[in-house]
Amino acid sequence: MLLLHDHQYYGLDPSGELSKYATREDATADMLSAVQEPARRIEVLRRRVKWTEELEKSLEEARRALEVNDGH
Repeated sequence: MLLLHDHQYYGLDPSGELSKYATREDATADMLSAVQEPARRIEVLRRRVKWTEELEKSLEEARRALEVNDGH
């Protein structure tokens, strides 16, 4: 997440001195990974909490939103 903060502050940096992101695609890949991580963690929690239909619906809505933004 700190690398994304550097990108937000400095922008793209082909030299790699101020930000690790040389291209927009590099930054986008990390942003998508950061956004998808909560869904992965929720899958682990599913086994530990009382899972309801409402929680399932919310998780599915989040997954659909991520798929649209991921270009699928």
